Amino acid sequence: MILADKIIVNRKKLNLTQEALGEEINVSRQAVSKWESAQSIPDMEKIISLSNLFGVSVDYLIRDEIEDVEYLDSNQVSNTRKLSLKEVNTFFEKSYKSSKYVSLGVLLCILSPVTLMILTSLTDLNLIGISENLANGIGIAVMLILILLAISLFIINNSFMSDYNYLEKDYFELEYGVEGIVKQKHKLRNKENTISIIIGLVFLILSALPLIISDSFTSHIFNEVYAVPVLIVSVSIGVYILVGNGIKEGAYSKILQVKDYTLEKKRNSKLYEKIAGLYWLFAVTIYLAYSFIFTAWDKSWIIWPIAGVLFALVLVVMSLFIKEE
Repeated sequence: MILADKIIVNRKKLNLTQEALGEEINVSRQAVSKWESAQSIPDMEKIISLSNLFGVSVDYLIRDEIEDVEYLDSNQVSNTRKLSLKEVNTFFEKSYKSSKYVSLGVLLCILSPVTLMILTSLTDLNLIGISENLANGIGIAVMLILILLAISLFIINNSFMSDYNYLEKDYFELEYGVEGIVKQKHKLRNKENTISIIIGLVFLILSALPLIISDSFTSHIFNEVYAVPVLIVSVSIGVYILVGNGIKEGAYSKILQVKDYTLEKKRNSKLYEKIAGLYWLFAVTIYLAYSFIFTAWDKSWIIWPIAGVLFALVLVVMSLFIKEE
């Protein structure tokens, strides 16, 4: 159903003539007639006035694919923030920069124990002329530096994107015509999205190759020293690509308010944030405690992929629980 038909249906529900409707929103009868005959389209200010008068959402009025009426509190609709094309383009530019900060920070976190693992293995095999304590000290120092750099990138990113936090939590509207432009941009990006996902998954799949190859194909030193570090490097590259691509895709979802950013999910976002914060704090605590107590930096990395899978399950259980409620 197009906008013209929706105006007609809702006007008749209120038993208003075209002239009476025009008086309600301060336009002429001729203007209303042109809207209902699809000869012209009301501007965003008038669309918001219509949504307030009819008691329906702006989304319902301007999106042809929405057939069922979406009722919203009139105060919520009238106070909704409206984004211009310029504001949306600025957000996309910052989101692309944000993808670099976050993905690089994640990469540094994953790579942080690699130096420690290599030095520890080399000293165990007496392949370098330094003591085990010195090797551990250098490895831990490098790890902490990389983690601090990653944290700095995350902090910079949070500050950089703080002005757009409302996109994840609040309902907003796009000025007339902006949604179509955003959808077209997203359509043009589909090829880049597909290629990024494929490349990222290839690196993740190939990461297991060093552990799969038997001793007959690789040297003893490689298996003892470099197999796991090479695996971690490959994983970090794959995750770097996927995280960066995911942030770019998320930017479109935020603006179009789809997938994880629908109005219903935004209402539940605060609960998700609390659960996620506690969950990852617990995961970090386990990782550090296990690594330091058992000096098992070469094994503790497995905690992160396990934590990621379990977190996905936690989100699924939460979503089912919320639906039941």
